[in-house]
Amino acid sequence: MTESAAPTRTCRYPGCDRPTATPDDGVGRPPEYCDNPTHTRGSAWRARRDARAAAGAAVPDDLDRPVSMARARAAEYTEQVTGQVLTLTATLNTVLTELRTLGDPDAAAVQIEAVTAEAEQRVAVAAARAALAEQDRGTAEQQRAEADAAAEEATAMVDTLTGQLAAAGQARAALQVELDQVRQAHAVDLERLTAQLTQARADADEQRARAEAQAAEARTVTATLTAELGAAWQRFEDERAHTETRLADQRTAYEARLADLRGQTAAPERPRNPRRGKTGGEPTAAEPAQDSPKRPDLEEHAD
Repeated sequence: MTESAAPTRTCRYPGCDRPTATPDDGVGRPPEYCDNPTHTRGSAWRARRDARAAAGAAVPDDLDRPVSMARARAAEYTEQVTGQVLTLTATLNTVLTELRTLGDPDAAAVQIEAVTAEAEQRVAVAAARAALAEQDRGTAEQQRAEADAAAEEATAMVDTLTGQLAAAGQARAALQVELDQVRQAHAVDLERLTAQLTQARADADEQRARAEAQAAEARTVTATLTAELGAAWQRFEDERAHTETRLADQRTAYEARLADLRGQTAAPERPRNPRRGKTGGEPTAAEPAQDSPKRPDLEEHAD
């Protein structure tokens, strides 16, 4: 049973469907782009940015510093979002305060007490008039009518206030529903703004990590080239020192040989070597020939 072939990875450059380049040694992170030398991380990022600009999206100018510009824009957006959240929170607190006052039974009781006191005052006036009517029957009926009218007015006012209280309860319920809707909308906006802030931070962290990886790679290449240059310079120095030593040794040997030959040439004729034959004969192997000519190369070195 044969194993299924591994899926072929394609180049990450926008619009390129070519397979990724084959790694040299099969170790480390696999290549993400094809063997086209123009398809790199930087060119891919610029191509995606140009595509967004061509589609009509607003693409800010990063001045070839995408990480720094993204960090600055993220900080500006964070300040704007924070200001909007604070403003919305203050507005909601004001609305809640007014709604609490509108639906507060204590506030309604204060208003009812004021109206009741006013009605009681009118009833007291009517009662005083009724007391005066005891003394004057002619005006008693009129005062009684006024008292009845005041009582009816007070009753009508109480009924009106009761209806207003019921309406206030209904308004409170409606405002409570509206408040719940505002809270939900605020929660949705807050969640959306938080998600945008989180995404902006994640994008900034990703771009910073890419920049740090590229910087580390550049430092590694610089260190490698520096080490190779130092090693080459050391090899050059060692070879030069070895050559100078060898030349010095050869020069010393040549000078010693030249001095020896000059000494043999300038010495007077020595008596016959007893080791020669009686008739003179040829010199032995241990005796160098005195009449041999000088070597031109030795004289050149001597000069």
